Amino acid sequence: MGKYKCIKAFSLPSIDDEYEIDEEHSYYIRKGSMWEMPSEEDRYNILDGEIELQKASGNGDYIVITKEYLKQYFEEVQNENK
Repeated sequence: MGKYKCIKAFSLPSIDDEYEIDEEHSYYIRKGSMWEMPSEEDRYNILDGEIELQKASGNGDYIVITKEYLKQYFEEVQNENK
């Protein structure tokens, strides 16, 4: 499982209970927040070219982003004890 640190804050549209985009609300990703790729069996059914990340601490929050967002807003963390 890869671990990632957000290096630049951004927001994404929220998803409602029917898994549709909720244009009225957004989900804010804080700079410095830690995320990780879930294990293969815990991943949702996502499209090719998309990356799923789970918040490392919290209530099971997850996001699905493009590889471009991963490059632009996150850096991989090699050692958790940094």
